[in-house]
Amino acid sequence: MSTSSGVKAGSLKDQPALTAATLNFARLTHWPTVDIKTNAATFNLCVIGTNVVQQSFTNINHDIVNHKMIRVLNRSYLQDLSECHLVYISGLKRTVLIQVLLKLKNKPVLTIGEGFAFIQVGGMVGLELVQDEMQLNINLVTINQASLVVSSRLLKLGKIFSFPYLRAK
Repeated sequence: MSTSSGVKAGSLKDQPALTAATLNFARLTHWPTVDIKTNAATFNLCVIGTNVVQQSFTNINHDIVNHKMIRVLNRSYLQDLSECHLVYISGLKRTVLIQVLLKLKNKPVLTIGEGFAFIQVGGMVGLELVQDEMQLNINLVTINQASLVVSSRLLKLGKIFSFPYLRAK
């Protein structure tokens, strides 16, 4: 996932690459033992975005991550996200994105989105194209507040930032 990983221009639109990256982030993250309200045997990966984005994650439904079967759940930003371990967010307006991220504040839910602005408003992992390669931006403040532990391997691959959550206006 580093800039030397060979992920080229268009990757943020290349849904298989996006899905693979999200799966790798999940595998390199550890959740607290007091889990969110989910079935202990499943890893709930929730997707908020267009039909194309949601459809791209169906190919990893029932894969295994952290000894749990992945259950891909397509969600609207209006729905309850408390059953999610990971939320992939795409295409929300800034004000709506801030509201969604505030609902997840301090909860053990890994949030992944697109662009540097995603982590600036409280997202945890933002994917950004820089010089035709995917860059991983990591907001360590929000990850720590959620009691998640990210592998040092993942931290070495990205740029680390410390942005607090923005308030909804």
